[in-house]
Amino acid sequence: MKTEKRTLAPVLNEHFKKDFRYSLDELRNADVLDSYQPVTTALEQLAVNSYFWFIIDFVNWTNCRCGGELELLTPLKTTEFLGKDHSTLHAITHPEDLPKALAFSRAYINILESYPESRIAELNMSLYFRILNPRMEYYWIMVQYPKATMDMNGKIQYGLVFVTDISHIKKDGPAMMLVVDTSKQMCEQFYCTTDYELRKKMIDIPPISKREKEVLLLLAKGLASKQIAVDLGIATKTVENHRQNMLKKTQSKSSSELISISINLGII
Repeated sequence: MKTEKRTLAPVLNEHFKKDFRYSLDELRNADVLDSYQPVTTALEQLAVNSYFWFIIDFVNWTNCRCGGELELLTPLKTTEFLGKDHSTLHAITHPEDLPKALAFSRAYINILESYPESRIAELNMSLYFRILNPRMEYYWIMVQYPKATMDMNGKIQYGLVFVTDISHIKKDGPAMMLVVDTSKQMCEQFYCTTDYELRKKMIDIPPISKREKEVLLLLAKGLASKQIAVDLGIATKTVENHRQNMLKKTQSKSSSELISISINLGII
């Protein structure tokens, strides 16, 4: 798999909402929102750490449903979040990361509204930036957009946002977005800078076997080698061999660096 780096221009908060072409169809169907339940359930089972999720109503620009551990991971109360607009989350985003996160979100929406549904299914998109926790300390999160509902004209109406705490594996680095194209075996890394020029650079992503990825996912969840061995039904030494192989492939010095690099490269 190859990685292509792209640089985007930052987006100011006051300009973000104006950039969207709103759907004119006000879809008020509970069945549509209920259809998101299997997706949130599957993501909850795969989450590498604490998480929360919410569904955005892009017609009225409000957070219409949420779940998970919102109140444990942010200073917000559920009553302060539901029915409110996007500014609730923007208010707790790190000021350095906010214009970058908005640029990534706009790029995501543009991709979503430009590609056919069959093509979107081949793309995995995730954002990485910092928000405040209840102690008013910034920490790193991974934001995924696993499902969206479009109108007949291809405009977004609803979108599911899944937020995972990755502070145990990512401590620093720039805010970024990854778009992994499974059909083309391509990973696009989006960064944001005041330099508006688009740059591209091809980088090799080390091949990771299916078993190595299984070990990697459990490492990302904080499991020790002995527990991973039990869960996968293999020897502890085999787990260590897989871990050492992945350290060499990614030129990492520790498991935490391995996990951080793997997230940045879109391996997990």
